[in-house]
Amino acid sequence: MPAAVWLDAPPAGWSDLLRDDPNATAAHRPELWQALSGTLPGHTARFAAVVTDEGLIGGAPAVIERRGGFRWIYSMPMVLPGAPLARAGRHAEVDRAVGAAFGALRLDTHALGGAWSLYRPHGPAPAPETLAALPGETRMLESGVIELAAGLEPAWRRVGRKTRQDIQSARA
Repeated sequence: MPAAVWLDAPPAGWSDLLRDDPNATAAHRPELWQALSGTLPGHTARFAAVVTDEGLIGGAPAVIERRGGFRWIYSMPMVLPGAPLARAGRHAEVDRAVGAAFGALRLDTHALGGAWSLYRPHGPAPAPETLAALPGETRMLESGVIELAAGLEPAWRRVGRKTRQDIQSARA
């Protein structure tokens, strides 16, 4: 199994993953990490790179937050999606390597906790053992994406009757 190494910046080939992995989001762009770590006090951007003889096969961003003497690790702060990106067919091994890297980083930094959003809208689902290296509680949340390209009315009609009533009651 390949291992991930922690870097201060993404390695060569990261822009190819951004272009080729359909799960790439704005949260995977190095410019965002630099902006967050440059403007949020006590935040440091890191990058887990999974490199084999073939070169970069995947990786993930992370931000370490320091408050006082304590640290927290986030795949991205503010629950921005930070699921590992990978070359086609390599997601499971990249997920395992990045999960192990987060576990090792937690021990190295003595982090108290953190959060890892594994949102991957175009699949595959993260490998179940991805989070095995991380101690603590794992919470799974599901959400839906509401397509608004055709406007609000068609989207509103697709919402279930009971849900529409709940939303209208909440507004009142």
